[in-house]
Amino acid sequence: MENSQKKYNKKRPGVRLPKETHEKFVEFCMENDLVMSTTLGRFIEFCLQNAEFKEVQTPVEKLFIGDCEV
Repeated sequence: MENSQKKYNKKRPGVRLPKETHEKFVEFCMENDLVMSTTLGRFIEFCLQNAEFKEVQTPVEKLFIGDCEV
């Protein structure tokens, strides 16, 4: 099944969005009379140019008795 999926993606690439996100995006575009494909492209370009990812280390407390984690 993976092979057929890879072939499908080559012919017709796509991206899946969570249903709730898609509905919010459609509503935003409809309210503002925007073309969805153009708007999504602009959002992605903006994020790629302005987003920064920072590595954050979160301390975790664990309880050990001897060498065994409880």
